[in-house]
Amino acid sequence: MHDPRPGAHDALPASLPMGTADVAYHLAMGGRPLPAGFLFGFSGRAPTLDSVRARVAERAARIPALRYRIARQSRTFSRVDGIDVERHVHEAWLPGDDDGAGAGRLMLSRPMGGDGRPPWDVWLVHGPTGGHSLCYRTDHTFQDGVGAAHTARALLDDHPAGGPPPYRPRRPVLGGLAGAVGDMAASFRATDKPAFDVPVSGRTTLCQAVVPVARLRAVGRAHGATVNDVFLAALAHAVGTWH
Repeated sequence: MHDPRPGAHDALPASLPMGTADVAYHLAMGGRPLPAGFLFGFSGRAPTLDSVRARVAERAARIPALRYRIARQSRTFSRVDGIDVERHVHEAWLPGDDDGAGAGRLMLSRPMGGDGRPPWDVWLVHGPTGGHSLCYRTDHTFQDGVGAAHTARALLDDHPAGGPPPYRPRRPVLGGLAGAVGDMAASFRATDKPAFDVPVSGRTTLCQAVVPVARLRAVGRAHGATVNDVFLAALAHAVGTWH
């Protein structure tokens, strides 16, 4: 979803056309939301549910991406003029969730939207003693990772200005071009993919690994890449190894 700009009288457009990628995600999921989001872990005393709802109520109406839903039987985003924070901001208790995996599974498995409201929500998750998490969750049809990161910060951060830096294309290097050509050639070879040759179960699960961000940054600097590039490369390698 492209960031809509206010129209006449500072009002957002009543509807917006879905882009090609938006439609592809929507059709691939059969119209169901594809959860994407951020989970922030904290130590110390947790905020109250009322205080989280108050912050979301104060800020959500000013964030365009939170004001739209997918119109029924239409490939358009339709504006929603009222946001009911009690239907968007929730609370959960996971006292045995020592590594955050339980919170991640909860975010992937709980229904989102489906009743006419925009498909996003915020969760206050109480973990083990002395720990809690805040999660911003959206439909991947609406936002990619960078867009969700900007929205999460604008919605929840004590200092909401800023966010991830804009992408600045770099000049391709010879080694990178050669590697890309090799990858493209390899993609045309017929190979067995046993993990993808079975019926889809319909269940969603979570696999995770904890990696220090300093290591991701060091790898990125060594190869002229961003942290997100390194993450996506590692994920692609994991999927390739798995199947």
